[in-house]
Amino acid sequence: MNTCPNCQTQNRDQAKFCGKCGQALPSAAPAPIEPARPEASGGVAVSGGQVQVGGDVAGRDVVHVTQTGLGAAAVHRLVVLIGGLGLVVGFCFLLTATCFFSGGVVLGNVIFDAFKRPVETSPEAAQRMEQRLKDLNALVSGQPFATTTTEIESSSYLRFILGPQIGVSEPKVRYLEPHRIAVSGRAAALNNLPFVVTFKLGAGASSVEIEWMAIQAWQTPDSNFGWVAVPAMFVQAQVAPIANSLLGQLKFVTIVDVTPATPAAPRVWDVIGVRR
Repeated sequence: MNTCPNCQTQNRDQAKFCGKCGQALPSAAPAPIEPARPEASGGVAVSGGQVQVGGDVAGRDVVHVTQTGLGAAAVHRLVVLIGGLGLVVGFCFLLTATCFFSGGVVLGNVIFDAFKRPVETSPEAAQRMEQRLKDLNALVSGQPFATTTTEIESSSYLRFILGPQIGVSEPKVRYLEPHRIAVSGRAAALNNLPFVVTFKLGAGASSVEIEWMAIQAWQTPDSNFGWVAVPAMFVQAQVAPIANSLLGQLKFVTIVDVTPATPAAPRVWDVIGVRR
C-alpha cells in the first residue's frame, strides 16, 4: 500500500494522488531486477578441457551434462581417426568392387562361362548320385575305391535332393579343372541372393576345402555385375558341415577329366580314392 504523507491514508500501490486529500503520493520503489538466466540450447561447447552439452534431451526437460578430460585437441584427433577408418573401409570396398563388379577379375570368367554350359538334370540322375555316396561311405576304413561322376548327377542331386533340405534353389554344379568344383544357386539364408562357392577336393586332413564364396548383392539381368566376395572364414561354419557330411569320409587321391571331346559337353570325372 502507498501511504499519504499528508493524511496518512492508505492508497493503492499504483495511485499517484491520495484519494482523501488529493496530495501527490511518492512513487513506489521499483521491483528488484533479477539477473538474466542463460537460455538453454541444444548445442555442444568445448572450452578449457571440458565438454558442455545442453538442450531438450528428455521431452521438455533441459539436461546439462559435463564431461571433463576431453580437450579440443583430443576431439580433433578423434575426428581424424574416424575419418581415417572411413577411408580404409571405403578403399577396401572399392577394391572389392574392382575385383568383383567388373565381371570377376578374381572369380574368373572361366567360372562364369562354366555356369553358362547347359547341363540337364533329372530325378533319376539324382538318385544315382545319392546311391553312389551311400555306397562309398559304407566302405570299410582304408578300403580303396574307383568311380565315375558327372556334372549331370551332381547338379541333379543338389537340385532334387540336397537343395530343398538346405534352402538352396536354382542350384547348379560345375566341374572345373580336376579337384575343383563350383556351386551356384540362391540361398534362403542370404535372402535368396545368388551365390557362387568353389570347393577343392583332396586327400589331406579335409576332404573338402572351401576356397571362396561370393554373392551378387546388386543384380543386373544377363550381367556379372554386382558380385561381392565373402571371406571363407564366414562361410566355413555354415557350408563345411554339409560338405563333410557327404564327402568327409573320402580321400580323393586322383581325379581325371574324361569328358568326351564334344563342345559344351557336361564334364565327366574318373575318381580314385580311399575310405578314411
